Amino acid sequence: MKHEFSVRTTRIFAVVMFATAMLLAVGSGGAGATAQVTTPCDGLVTTLRTDTVNATSLSDKNKGALLFKVDSAAVKLSEGKFCDALQKLNDYKINLDALHFTAKPKISDADYALLSGDVGNAIACVTNLVCAAGSTCGDTVTCPAP
Repeated sequence: MKHEFSVRTTRIFAVVMFATAMLLAVGSGGAGATAQVTTPCDGLVTTLRTDTVNATSLSDKNKGALLFKVDSAAVKLSEGKFCDALQKLNDYKINLDALHFTAKPKISDADYALLSGDVGNAIACVTNLVCAAGSTCGDTVTCPAP
């Protein structure tokens, strides 16, 4: 008897495998590996990821797309590429808003409020890192005057 997997199961498996590969790539210490950077924003990004995984109102497809963005942001953050991490978090926010502000929302109000707060906190934290590093990410970030 052949085992057949649903498209949903296959997608979940693909997202999990990709996230695992990304984490292993970041964690490997082989030749040419970049040094990992620890930031005060790491916990906020982890919270965003956990809450995204636990957002029961999201379809697997939409959850996977959001997780891809948050995982990409985590990788960029660990590489010290704060502008790239900020861009990934902003992309997450844009996608989250698109899921909520539509005629038929694809995310519950409660999940949206939680994830919107999480990503807002992460964006604020990474923006502070960008400004502390003396960057404006190509004039896309406005930093307070010193």
